[in-house]
Amino acid sequence: MAALKPHSNINRSQAVRFIASEVSEPGELARLTRNRVNKRIGYDVSNGRLQEVAPGVFKFGRLIAWARNAYVGKFLNWPALHEGSGAIQMPCVTVEANAEIQPPADLERCQALVRELTRSLNGARREIEALRVEVGGLRRFKADVMRKREQGRQAAERSRHRAKSGEFGRGVPLLNSP
Repeated sequence: MAALKPHSNINRSQAVRFIASEVSEPGELARLTRNRVNKRIGYDVSNGRLQEVAPGVFKFGRLIAWARNAYVGKFLNWPALHEGSGAIQMPCVTVEANAEIQPPADLERCQALVRELTRSLNGARREIEALRVEVGGLRRFKADVMRKREQGRQAAERSRHRAKSGEFGRGVPLLNSP
């Protein structure tokens, strides 16, 4: 996919595979990811959020621009083509306006600044790792909840089936009946 340019055409199955490869969750089956992405593409095509060049064919750059909105924080390293302008937004490093740092004039202050920024970066990395661990725990919790939900649904279905077939309430003798 790296050979694709913003003005290149890409068919729907290629688009689904490409996007699914970028947004797949750890432990999620590839087929489920592709199905989820395919449904989202279909929904946004039908709503006009994603435009096709021809049925089932997209401009790669416009697909990337759509994917950046649909999957926030992803696809930042791919060139996007935005509607109407024909302009290509190339991947770049952005710095917030208030994050400007004036380097000190002497070597000692520069080294101190580097040490301070390194400590700050390491702290941010530790925080990111702690958040990843927390997200992993939440994913496991979600999987447990979904499993228990499915077990409850199946139990209710069995109960409804038994009630329809007459297993409950009719012809079942009570223990203390004469």
